[in-house]
Amino acid sequence: MAHNFMSICRILKSVPLDMQHDMSVIYSSRSAQAADFAAYAVYTENNLQYVRISSMMGTIQLNITDIETVQDANYLMFQNTAYSDKWYYAFIINTEYISDSCVRFTFYIDVMQTWLAGVDYNLNECFIEREHTSSDLPFEHYVEEDIDTGEYVVDTLIGTGHGDISSKIFVVSPYDEQGNLVATTSQRWLGYTFSGLYIIGFDTFQAFCDWVDLIGESKFQATVAIFNCHEDFQPRVGSDFPPTGWVTEAGGYDEFEFTNEYQFNVTIQDDTIGSYTIRNQKLRCYPYSFIHIANGEGNSADYRYEFFNRTNEVQCPFTLACQGGVNSEIMLVPNNYKNCSIKWDESLTMQNTILCAWASDTYKAWLAQNKNSLTINALSSAMSALGSVAQIGAGIALAAGTGGVGAPVSAGLVANGASGLMSVAGTNAITDGNIANGLDMASQNAGNLNNGLRSALSTMAMIKDKQAMPAQAHGTQTSDVLFNTNNKDFQIYKITITPGYAKRLDSFFDMYGYKVLRFGEPHLTSRPSYNFIKTVQCNATGSVPFNAMSEIKNIYNNGICFWKSLANVGNYSLANRP
Repeated sequence: MAHNFMSICRILKSVPLDMQHDMSVIYSSRSAQAADFAAYAVYTENNLQYVRISSMMGTIQLNITDIETVQDANYLMFQNTAYSDKWYYAFIINTEYISDSCVRFTFYIDVMQTWLAGVDYNLNECFIEREHTSSDLPFEHYVEEDIDTGEYVVDTLIGTGHGDISSKIFVVSPYDEQGNLVATTSQRWLGYTFSGLYIIGFDTFQAFCDWVDLIGESKFQATVAIFNCHEDFQPRVGSDFPPTGWVTEAGGYDEFEFTNEYQFNVTIQDDTIGSYTIRNQKLRCYPYSFIHIANGEGNSADYRYEFFNRTNEVQCPFTLACQGGVNSEIMLVPNNYKNCSIKWDESLTMQNTILCAWASDTYKAWLAQNKNSLTINALSSAMSALGSVAQIGAGIALAAGTGGVGAPVSAGLVANGASGLMSVAGTNAITDGNIANGLDMASQNAGNLNNGLRSALSTMAMIKDKQAMPAQAHGTQTSDVLFNTNNKDFQIYKITITPGYAKRLDSFFDMYGYKVLRFGEPHLTSRPSYNFIKTVQCNATGSVPFNAMSEIKNIYNNGICFWKSLANVGNYSLANRP
């Protein structure tokens, strides 16, 4: 039986590939592939018998006299030219010395080079976990990675520009600036909220004191609250509904209408983190770069650059809104965020006001509130006492019975002793009855005199007690260090990872691309130097043996990086931007 000795084998050295298949080379044609690998050949033998493969493995014996030439060879390629021009590529897994002129090589087929992507098989649409993307624009790719970010640092700290505290004193009272009681039925609106009270803003402390003197202690006790607030978020009270416009009045007070609202912008993170300039734009996204805003009250929120629908590439817009009033809050709201013009549900609030305590003179207030009743009581006690004195005198005169000597007539005599006085004037006779009745009248009205004096003394004692009462405290004095130091503002931090971590993550993304979690066709040649690809349930079809195709799919599912040439495999310093 004749043997066909037409196969070719080349032994290659220092081929930068291994059986882990984490790196390989992609070629557009078999001829380009064969030429690239041939450059690594250290020994070639022709006219060999047919090289057989069993379960992706095989052996081949070559007539090599200088074993040192191939001792550290790691790769081979062979071609059974009697049947096809296809080259098979394989890893040398064992080199065995047989004799001085014979060396046996055990090999394992490199499925990634023996069957080429785009030539022998096609990668169809499948789920892609990671890849080097075909583009890398700022904030384009932001699927979160399962990698450590290290400690965060502050790149920039800014405020809103609306944190100054107003020097005005605001009073909530049922009385207006002239001391007139404001009818509850009159329309007053804090934005869209009805207010049955009046809010007055005093420019100076003296203006406030003048108003207190004007309305008096009694009306001042009706004050509901006194507070301070931010300069740009003073209360606005109007009589129109829906509220429109706002009006400033003269005389040390203001009437306001509708809501205070301001816009401000935060500049997006550029391509530097500290002193380090990044290569991969994903490092400008969360969780590597983001906006962190705190209200100074224990609450904070994070805002991601990539979620702003920016009209330009440099600003992230926010709105500050506040109606003002007692216990009012300032609301910070992101604009054009997550496809919403105003993202209310991701707002952050901060207290706008700080409440003040005040004291009132209890005696003056009580005296002002009870002066009419006190006057009536005093007059009543005095009249009662005078009447009692007159009746006592009449009773004594009646008992004496001296003719022609009448008792003085007073209001009390007319009211209570008229009959006795008429009897004395008519008879001028001393009788036992007159003496008895007169003494009885004098005795009874002496008691009345005592009651009148007791009532007057009681009123005087009550006044003395009120004078001794301490002043009454009102309201609640709240404290806020940031407010009291004129630093009450939203603290806006532009947060980044450290430059050291940025450098490490940049290298990681250089090697393994981004997590994309997308469904589509894998990109194998979208970058100039190399492409990493990792699939889930790889979908490949083509003219490939079953066991080889199964291995190919597993390699893609585990992740592999394709280079454009053998000489550059593993050289991550090459420019690889899309």
